[in-house]
Amino acid sequence: MIKKILLPLKFSHVTDNAFDMALRLAKCFEARFNIFHALDHRLRLYMF
Repeated sequence: MIKKILLPLKFSHVTDNAFDMALRLAKCFEARFNIFHALDHRLRLYMF
């Protein structure tokens, strides 16, 4: 039985399917559903 789901996301259109699947699994198993989003600010320094 699944009790917790942690979904790492970049919040892009590519991850929409992953979000939908995780949400359906959470509902099916009555699991806790958390989203994790991390941003590395150091990467921005090299982009400009």
